[in-house]
Amino acid sequence: MSHRELRKFTAESLAATADDWKSIAGEDEFQAELSTLFEWCEDHLEHRDGDAFALDLYDPDTNHTGAILEIVRTKRGVMTKLLKLYPSPEFWNADSDPVQRDALGRLYGDAFVSVIGDGIGLTDPSVIGSGTTEVDEIKIFGRTNAMYELLRSVVLFWSSSHTGWDAKMEGRWLALSRRK
Repeated sequence: MSHRELRKFTAESLAATADDWKSIAGEDEFQAELSTLFEWCEDHLEHRDGDAFALDLYDPDTNHTGAILEIVRTKRGVMTKLLKLYPSPEFWNADSDPVQRDALGRLYGDAFVSVIGDGIGLTDPSVIGSGTTEVDEIKIFGRTNAMYELLRSVVLFWSSSHTGWDAKMEGRWLALSRRK
């Protein structure tokens, strides 16, 4: 079973991801659906206070990027937000393919675990933010109904006593906050 991890994009790894996704999607579909995303990523490789930046949800076993994440870390570094997740074009048929739908669910799960793990200090703190794990709040936006339902299930099964963090829904946001 693959294990995905967050990593910072470099210009080289972003170009390799673009080539990989173009081979999956096809030239015309890539230009229509993904070219503006990759242009945005080129300008957002590094974290800048209060501005969104791109991260790579990468599988080292397959040398493949499963998704690009749009992350914001607030100016004071006390909150991390996952704004968007752009899945690889290999998942474009997930609505009609149950195997792909399950794989897409695992992809979202890996992204959530990575973002939450960073925020509560379980992963390499240099990936998101400025090398600190002292965030007080993590928010993940349920952009689609499927993502929203996944986030609601996180709240149902979240163990505040084990993590020291409380979970609740704030509109379409999953909000995790450090217990004071």
